[in-house]
Amino acid sequence: MSHIDLVEKSELLVEAMGCWPSFHDARVLSISRLQNSCVATIHVFEMTREVDSQGYFILRNHHRIEMSMLGVHSDSLPRHYTGDVLSALAIRREGDLIRVDFESHLDNDGSIVCERVRLLGVDPCGGDGVV
Repeated sequence: MSHIDLVEKSELLVEAMGCWPSFHDARVLSISRLQNSCVATIHVFEMTREVDSQGYFILRNHHRIEMSMLGVHSDSLPRHYTGDVLSALAIRREGDLIRVDFESHLDNDGSIVCERVRLLGVDPCGGDGVV
């Protein structure tokens, strides 16, 4: 089973981006914790092979996503987790549960183990993640 199959409504992101993104260099804008659920707002984009005049890769197809993790059993993310830059977002089955690993470029690695993962929204946005 692929990570896409573990995320309800994953087709919303695949339709918007043309594929499931790697989440490499994606920015975590916020995490909201409510009782036994968590909502992550993440700015994702497509990195092209083209570079600009300053030598930076050109980014396009920017989207702001909201992903809900329901029935949270454990949460090892930092308490005030925001502004992180991801190296990857790994989603995998762990027994009867789903583990979402936020792999950080900034040493803020953490995981959420939950019963369900669902995309709540996928909205086009600017390069700064603002809709």
